[in-house]
Amino acid sequence: MAISATAVCAIKAQAAGGRTNSTKQKDGIFCPFARTQAHRFGILGAHRRSDYRVRFRLKPPHDVDRFTLVSANIKMATLLTLATASILLASGVSAHGFVQYITTAEGVQYRGYDPGFRFSNPAPSVPGWYADNPDIGFVPPQSFQNPDIICHKSSRPGQDYVNVKAGSNITLQWLTWPESHVGPIIDYIAPCPSTGCTNVNKEELKFVKVAQKALKPGVTSSTNWLQAWVVDDFIHNDFKWTFTVPRDLKSGQYVLRHEILALHSAWDTNGAQAYPQCINLNVTGGGQTEIKGGVEATKFYTAEDPGIHINVYSGLTEYSVPGPALWR
Repeated sequence: MAISATAVCAIKAQAAGGRTNSTKQKDGIFCPFARTQAHRFGILGAHRRSDYRVRFRLKPPHDVDRFTLVSANIKMATLLTLATASILLASGVSAHGFVQYITTAEGVQYRGYDPGFRFSNPAPSVPGWYADNPDIGFVPPQSFQNPDIICHKSSRPGQDYVNVKAGSNITLQWLTWPESHVGPIIDYIAPCPSTGCTNVNKEELKFVKVAQKALKPGVTSSTNWLQAWVVDDFIHNDFKWTFTVPRDLKSGQYVLRHEILALHSAWDTNGAQAYPQCINLNVTGGGQTEIKGGVEATKFYTAEDPGIHINVYSGLTEYSVPGPALWR
């Protein structure tokens, strides 16, 4: 698959350590983009459609805004992220995202599954579940009743765990997210059997919905549709989302199913887009509450659910989040 000159320019600029969103650079490479191209390449964080250049936000750890190359010693994380960028740029897809990092309240950081891992042999053991989505694409409503909806396309269990205390928060850091992809953000958890989560049969997982957010409080019919949803806050929070582990949850191993439903095309039948992300959790210091009454993810949604087939451009003031009711 050939990579366009635009993509090559962008990747070279990033490898050089420069930013491509400024015409006044000492060490950068300028890559002009048409307005629609800048939005199309939102995989690299160009949220403003009026921006004629791409602002790169593919971040290695420690909240830096550029890749670091030290002489010939190129960090593996940088190579993997560049590999991910090259896949996306080569395929010409519009940008979505995936959970890149998971950070506990104590500051311990874990990796999600990065599509760039396919270039690493062996791939690192991470809590994030493998998914066959090099385009960082979505699961369509036509697949809501098949296993792809559980933890994304052709998913397989992560081979590590996020160690987290009951009652504490974890921060889920997405790579990026397009501002147009509004919709609910939903968190589910499912207990794993005594053998753990690393070899669990995903079709046997039974999830409960722990948290959900959609429209912001106080929206009116005149609220700008881009600003009416919590996704707007998520984007302005540097693509970070906080999940709280229930304080009385029994200690053990669980799969967190974190999901954004993008509804920008949901006015059309089968236009909704699901982006499920699964992460293994090892919960410690818990209480006595066990999860019961969970539901298989293949039973969560149908294409005609009110919260799936919907027009988000009609001045919504109410929204019915799809899926099972909140656990409690």
